[in-house]
Amino acid sequence: MKSLKIVVAVFLYIALVSLISQNNIAADNEKENSVSNQEQKKPKTKYPGPPADNSRCLVCHANFEDEKLTDSHLKANVGCIVCHLECDSHCVDEDNLTPPDRMFANKGRVRFLCLTCHNWKELIETDKTKADLKDPPEHSSVLAGTNKDGKFCMDCHSEHKLSHRTRIWDKRTGKLVYKDSTPIMLKKQNEDN
Repeated sequence: MKSLKIVVAVFLYIALVSLISQNNIAADNEKENSVSNQEQKKPKTKYPGPPADNSRCLVCHANFEDEKLTDSHLKANVGCIVCHLECDSHCVDEDNLTPPDRMFANKGRVRFLCLTCHNWKELIETDKTKADLKDPPEHSSVLAGTNKDGKFCMDCHSEHKLSHRTRIWDKRTGKLVYKDSTPIMLKKQNEDN
């Protein structure tokens, strides 16, 4: 009974997040439509606007430039900062001792961020069209956190991880827990002075 309550609570949360997101999009669309009605009607694209600018992040994280997840979101004007926030301190830290502003300690929590843009009802509906696949998706159990494989969004849609880390932080606290022998810039600068 307790697990049923948890599943219901998760679905209600997902529905609420989706509803809020859809209402924000609808409000934005209303504003856009009122402006468009005053001008000539222009064809709408799925993702209005230019691609996101990830150049600030790709200076160090170049391995993500050709990654499928990064590329598809880039085209949709969803850059690194949408998920990881601005990370100003992280970006200017040449020693890379400062963690990003947002990390995900529990991969299951990423799905809630994904659902701020992706409509959970549409995800579940698309499962019906993929039933003939060898491993058909089960978005409803993934979104509820009850899937038998323990998989979440990033397990199927991207391996959005660095293959080699020179620094590792505790993702809950942001505390540096590992650094390899890569030289630290500030130490070198102080020795030169």
